[in-house]
Amino acid sequence: MFLRGGLVLTVVLIPAGTIALAAEELVSPEFAANQWVMYEPDARVQEDIGNRILAVERYHSERLSQLARRWSHVSDDALSFAEGRNTRLQEALGLSIATTAQRVYIERSSLDTALAGALDLQRRVRSGAWFQTRLGEVIVQTAASVAPNTPRFVEQLRSRIKGLSDMERRMALNTDARVVALSARQAQLPRDAIARLADAVADGHRVARFYDASVAAQNARVMGEIANEMAQTRSAGDYQQLAEAAKAAARSPWNARGFLEFGAAALLGTIAVMAWVGLSTRADFPRARARGIRPLAGEPSRLPRWKGTVAGAQSTTLSIWPREVIFGSHCTRNIGRHAASEHATHVTIVTDQGVAQKGLVDLVKASLAEAGVRCDVMDQVSREGPHTEIAKIAGWCKEAGTDLLIAVGGGSVIDTAKAVGIVLTNGGSILDYEGVDHVSRPITPLYAVPTTAGCGAETSPFCYVRDATHERKVEILSRRLIPACIFIDPLMTRSMPPDLTASTGMDALVNAIESYFSTWANPLSDTLALDAIRLISENLRAAVANGNNLSARQQMALAAFEAGQASVNTRSGAVHALGHSLSGRLDLPERIGDAILLPHVMKAYLYADGHRMAKVAEVLGESVAGLRERAAAQRAIDAVMLLMVDVGLPITLEKVGVDRDAISALSEQALQDPILRSNSGALTRADIEAIYEDAFIEYAEMEMEAAPSQGTRAEVREDSQRAEADFQRRDSEF
Repeated sequence: MFLRGGLVLTVVLIPAGTIALAAEELVSPEFAANQWVMYEPDARVQEDIGNRILAVERYHSERLSQLARRWSHVSDDALSFAEGRNTRLQEALGLSIATTAQRVYIERSSLDTALAGALDLQRRVRSGAWFQTRLGEVIVQTAASVAPNTPRFVEQLRSRIKGLSDMERRMALNTDARVVALSARQAQLPRDAIARLADAVADGHRVARFYDASVAAQNARVMGEIANEMAQTRSAGDYQQLAEAAKAAARSPWNARGFLEFGAAALLGTIAVMAWVGLSTRADFPRARARGIRPLAGEPSRLPRWKGTVAGAQSTTLSIWPREVIFGSHCTRNIGRHAASEHATHVTIVTDQGVAQKGLVDLVKASLAEAGVRCDVMDQVSREGPHTEIAKIAGWCKEAGTDLLIAVGGGSVIDTAKAVGIVLTNGGSILDYEGVDHVSRPITPLYAVPTTAGCGAETSPFCYVRDATHERKVEILSRRLIPACIFIDPLMTRSMPPDLTASTGMDALVNAIESYFSTWANPLSDTLALDAIRLISENLRAAVANGNNLSARQQMALAAFEAGQASVNTRSGAVHALGHSLSGRLDLPERIGDAILLPHVMKAYLYADGHRMAKVAEVLGESVAGLRERAAAQRAIDAVMLLMVDVGLPITLEKVGVDRDAISALSEQALQDPILRSNSGALTRADIEAIYEDAFIEYAEMEMEAAPSQGTRAEVREDSQRAEADFQRRDSEF
């Protein structure tokens, strides 16, 4: 029956469609103006094309009007910005000079107070008042210990008076020397103040120039985009597409012309289905079981339903995330179980001698032994591992048959393990893979067990290797470098000494702040970065002061992970670009160089985005309520500098052995670093050299409050307290 029906449709419809198609070639009726009008098909298509062209022209005219208004708005903004150049320069100069003058005033007040105290002490020593006061105290103390009017009393009193006389002479000499030193410092201060003010003026000019250049570059970019859009014109191909679209619209699937194009295939499909159904038997259509239709009979469906509205797609994503992260105390006990589940037969633990000597590797070995996985230890990793060392370790692992690498250590160890994994599976030299996505094969499976809370190398797709031949740092980027599993155990960081805790913590802070100011920053990375900044500000001092403070260690480990995750998804900036030059050329730990450079690069960030810098100050715990944006932003820089001083880190490049003569070469190398492109604001070579120059200068207020230098108020106070304590100790001996 179905076959007969299909044949009837074929015999009837195909001739009918052919006749209608032939009729349509002549005329096409259309009801218009209360009457039927006969149109030729081509005339109707031409009319449709004309209407489409008019619509496109109206859209183009409106678009040009909008672009012209936008151009006018941007031009007006650029003009008003240019007119305010002198005002901004005066503001920058005023703030810089006022800050320097305040520092000089505080130092002058401190010197005046210290000099007045020293002169008073000198007067009392020379007049004998100091000796008389001490003599009375000596007599009372001697009488309290020995009965008066006895030979022993006289003997002890004579001995103590002799010691007191010697002390008076030394006191006179020390007081005179102190008065001379303070007077010289006081006389030198005006000359130093002039030099500082000159530096403040230069700094104000540099800051204003940097800000103007950043805004001008942004305006030029926007105006260039507008100009490119305004220059876009339509070509003959565009009109050809309009004509093709009009012709396609005229070919409706419901008229005779469209029958052969659209309906013939559907008819043939219908005939085929009819044939299949007609040839099928009853057994080919089994009856559905009752339980399969229960939801249709009234039972509520267990399928979940969306509630509310579904948000549209967003462009902000975290594109890089580790496959598995295990966080918590004693989580390293699970390493053996994970390795066994991966069917690992021979594990190589990559570490350095310092970590191995502290017994941290033994915890990993015990877990592997408990799971029955054989392992070896390679503990010859050095800081900033050179490429020759990586080739040696890779050869050793290849001979041993390593099929799983476990990196136990800091950033250098983890980077070395990544590099070894690349060479094991891809061959060649590690220097062959410099750049982006040059690693064609997956690396040897890698577990990362960080023993520091800082650089975030465990979450990173980057690998940094030192080219020992050319004394430079090689950067390798590939998603294949992300470890298969990360074990973040805060207990593994308790053995870090205070200086390493401080420097790695500042390294995490660098990652967080650079991520927040990166041109790749997004709401998700901002959340991670700001929380990391908060955790570091609240816990780094406690972790440095007491390494066994497990709560502080846990928070710092979490902060390092968050900062690292934010950093790898937003790219690094100027701090790392300038730090790479330092660590590559001068064999300086990158975390130390980055920490020293951070406050000075933040000054550039301040003028590029003061609002974000003020937010950083707030997260760092600074009181910014009621302050102007720029003043609040400045507090962020001061807070970072004070944090460095509190945890005992050097704050100038000079203190870590960097020579000023190397600034030119360092700047040239930093300018070529590709990660400088993600920096917030364009940096010229002069700007980079200025940052290096500033990193040789100590902040005066930080010296006075936390790390005093000669002649400051804090040092004078400490000297006075030390002298008084020495006097009391000597008095007790008498």
